[in-house]
Amino acid sequence: MTLQSNSLGIAQLQVFGELESIPRDSILYVYVLVHPVFPFAEGWWIGQPVHLDPDGSWSGVIWLGSEHAPLQAGHQFELVAVLAPPGKELMPQPVTGPKDLDPVAYSPKVQFSIGSVLTPTPTTTPTPTPTPAPTPMPTLTPTPTPTLTPTPTPTLTPTPAPTLAPTKRPPSPTPIPSPTPTPRTMTIADFDSCTGINNLGGGMGAAYDPNTANRLVEEYRGEPGRGCVVRLQYSLEPFGWAAFWLKLEGADFSPYNTLWFWVRGEEGSPAPGRIKVELKRGDDPQIYLVYRPLTLTPNGQWVSISLSDFRLPSWTQMRELVFTFEAQGAGQNGVIIVDSVYVHE
Repeated sequence: MTLQSNSLGIAQLQVFGELESIPRDSILYVYVLVHPVFPFAEGWWIGQPVHLDPDGSWSGVIWLGSEHAPLQAGHQFELVAVLAPPGKELMPQPVTGPKDLDPVAYSPKVQFSIGSVLTPTPTTTPTPTPTPAPTPMPTLTPTPTPTLTPTPTPTLTPTPAPTLAPTKRPPSPTPIPSPTPTPRTMTIADFDSCTGINNLGGGMGAAYDPNTANRLVEEYRGEPGRGCVVRLQYSLEPFGWAAFWLKLEGADFSPYNTLWFWVRGEEGSPAPGRIKVELKRGDDPQIYLVYRPLTLTPNGQWVSISLSDFRLPSWTQMRELVFTFEAQGAGQNGVIIVDSVYVHE
């Protein structure tokens, strides 16, 4: 693919598509989300909303590159078209994925690479050729010139110019290179692989004491509008516990301030009334934890926890994130659906 960029290294790309079935009962827009694959950056950027034509077709423009990261040959991106209610372009960006827009539907991901980038050639202004002055016509009839008495020229005494001490120019400041921006979000798990491997490359699974009746079963499954999610069902003794853990593979949480995750209950099943969230790092044996009350519905909701609430001494070499259900707070039986676990600035 060849694109024409402007002087700042930014190029626009025309995208278009067609909806197989057209919703009639609500106002929906198409949003094109773009994710940098190479050089890699976390998150997806939301384009401006696009109206649907009556026949279900749509087209719009996305922008690639920036002044600090100009578009270059070899860069790779992936995009996805999302059908969602209005106002999604006002969300904090980047988002962790299409599911953050509460979509009615979204397309498969399409990946493409930049073959070459054409940059504008500066136009030079030509220097005009001067027009020669016309040659004066000779005078044919001489006019007698009167004799003039010369006026004596006064003698002028030149005033010496004052000697000025040279002024030192201040040295030019050394330019400070712009720091590489930190991605605004880091996805821990969006579960879209529908496997027990999270987005950091770490494993995920259930934890409980096998010598008791406590149990937790995790199930990765597709859900309309959200891709894959994880369904957690637990059964506990009166004072028992069970947990779902996610390995963090030594991730650095230092640039981030908040842990986010999406949860919902299941129709006809009891839901936990409280969750214990644990963080572990490096070789530190200490478990840093926060309790959060939950009021779950089948429609789902976002839960956020300030990382400062965990009171970790350091945010590097993060080892594990654990969601724990205790009978005394969560109830002895329950089902919870979890999706889109990430940290944000």
